[in-house]
Amino acid sequence: MDGTQNPWQDMKPCERMSYLLKSGHLSDCSFALFEEDGSKVVVKCHKFVLMSASPVFERMFEGDFDEARLSENIVLDDVSAPDFRKFIEYVYWNDNDLLQKISLETTRSLVYLSKKFMVTSMTSACMDSLRLRLADLKPDEVIDMYEYAHQLGDLILISSVQTLFITNPHKYIDRQEVFDLSNEVFLKFIKFYQGFVTEKVRFCLIERYCQMKGMIKPSLKIFKQFKIKTDNENGNEDENSPKKKKEDSRNSSIEEDIEYVSDILTKRLSISKENNNTTADNQVTSASSQQEESKKIKNKKNLEYIQKLLETIKFTSMSAIEFCSGPGMSNLMTDTQKYDILSRICLTNDFSPKPKQSHHSRNSHSFRFY
Repeated sequence: MDGTQNPWQDMKPCERMSYLLKSGHLSDCSFALFEEDGSKVVVKCHKFVLMSASPVFERMFEGDFDEARLSENIVLDDVSAPDFRKFIEYVYWNDNDLLQKISLETTRSLVYLSKKFMVTSMTSACMDSLRLRLADLKPDEVIDMYEYAHQLGDLILISSVQTLFITNPHKYIDRQEVFDLSNEVFLKFIKFYQGFVTEKVRFCLIERYCQMKGMIKPSLKIFKQFKIKTDNENGNEDENSPKKKKEDSRNSSIEEDIEYVSDILTKRLSISKENNNTTADNQVTSASSQQEESKKIKNKKNLEYIQKLLETIKFTSMSAIEFCSGPGMSNLMTDTQKYDILSRICLTNDFSPKPKQSHHSRNSHSFRFY
């Protein structure tokens, strides 16, 4: 400083710390970081300041570590230069207002650094900042925060995100980011949503998630209210065939729908067994035994995970039509499982005779396989 200015010691405490950090005056350690373009950035610091805020820095500079003896820069390659500078600024100034002026991504980086160097006051301040920002986040950012909260194991942040889910369930459940959740967090997400949306909605979400993760093949189904059209079981049939006429004139009562679907499932189960036997006889193994074993282990884990997801669904709360138009057409379950669930639905629900409906009313709610 020149003679026209007051000594830096006459500044306010926060100003003195700012001066020391920005000028590098009396610095006795430095950190080398790299920008996105690969350029090197050196941040000069003071050991005493760092050690007073972090037990990690204290052990680093006072213990038997290389950093205590190095005269050159300490290289950090797991954080960007701007984020580390924000971290150091907080250590020097301890100003919580700074956290409200930085981006969400930078705040998360500061959480990482504060945990790494055990600056607990900074961790708490950053988590408080994240919770305060939740209400202003976009739905996709909220979903991402749900995953992040589980990674940290922060129960308060998890609860805060879940509160937003409750206020408007459909606002968050129908987001692409839901399918980016890890398996463990998605399972918790599905469990939490029980009671806030219908079982059929939750099942469709599970099915789509498993498809996108490559756990199952896409289901071949076309929805049009409660009518589902699929390929004929044994090839295309003529529009004027006796079977076609019989199906068109079939009574649309729920009891007959269930009986018809049961016959279809039974037929499919038989065909599936025949196809499996044929495939097994004609299959040629090209992969090594190690690859096959790895594939078996992966498939087993996928099946176990799918089972956990399905256990969250209360199928007996669905009607027979709801089940057949959704889960009944899914590849998440075998035909044997579908048949068993459909049987339980029939036993659980009350299928007492219903009042006769008009021809128009029956047709508007009928369910058929074509």
